[in-house]
Amino acid sequence: MSTPKARLLSHEVVPFFLSLIALAAAALLCDAALHLLDIVWVGRCCAFTNT
Repeated sequence: MSTPKARLLSHEVVPFFLSLIALAAAALLCDAALHLLDIVWVGRCCAFTNT
């Protein structure tokens, strides 16, 4: 039987970090695709700071 601490890690913490890594990878891939297609203005116009 697993301990509560191990259960928390395997059911809560690990999936959170995996989804966070997947989100960061998707953002980097989208950014790279925009740069390769020379559509950099999208990032400049839609940026949160709008600078």
